Amino acid sequence: MHKLICSVQTYDWDCIECMACSDNTIRAGLTPKFKDIATLCANLTYVMSGPPIFPHKELAPGVTLYAPPVPEFAVQAVGAMATKFSAESASSIVVVIRGKAHFKVGSLDLEVHRGNVVFISAACGDVQIVNPSTDFMSYRAFTPKH
Repeated sequence: MHKLICSVQTYDWDCIECMACSDNTIRAGLTPKFKDIATLCANLTYVMSGPPIFPHKELAPGVTLYAPPVPEFAVQAVGAMATKFSAESASSIVVVIRGKAHFKVGSLDLEVHRGNVVFISAACGDVQIVNPSTDFMSYRAFTPKH
């Protein structure tokens, strides 16, 4: 799902959210900061609609690419069937949300588990995923080459 700007976002499922720098946040509650109720009310439509869906792409077993029509980012869902994080032209951030595994680059062996966040440099090359648990799931965000 990719949400366009100028719409209030609510979700009723598990999701990850990756967004570029933005000035489209309207504060309306649950914060001690200024609450812009007038702007919030001006943006409400009360029109029900399904989410805008864009196609995903299976890159390899256990690796699914979600690349919305924006230049700033793409997200890969990387699960237990994956054997590596492919080399990309930009650095990336990986968030492990379930399970555990080992990430290997050369002689470096990093054990990761739920809650870990890992930075992968663009200079790393392929990062091997070794001995993932059957429930391993991570998400990788990066700026794609266009």
